[in-house]
Amino acid sequence: MTLKIGSQVQAANLIRKVDPVYPNDAKTAGIDGNVVLKIVVAEDGHVESAEPIEGHPLLAAAAVEAVLQWKYKPTLLNRNPVRVSSTVTVPFQK
Repeated sequence: MTLKIGSQVQAANLIRKVDPVYPNDAKTAGIDGNVVLKIVVAEDGHVESAEPIEGHPLLAAAAVEAVLQWKYKPTLLNRNPVRVSSTVTVPFQK
């Protein structure tokens, strides 16, 4: 079972965040903005998948690489850890 959690609720459970490396190609081209990812967080709190759903393709891979290193407090349902899906927004600013 995977429980769907709102992005702000899930953000409150974030305990380790790794910032993305801004791709040189995107920087040179003047590309910035947000990348929105659909994520699945495992019972132990690690991000097991991250899929881009919005944002520039030159920024998406860097966002995914960073978010896969994030760690969350486990989400509990009836005192048992559960998998959750949510979205995260990764900003890239020049």
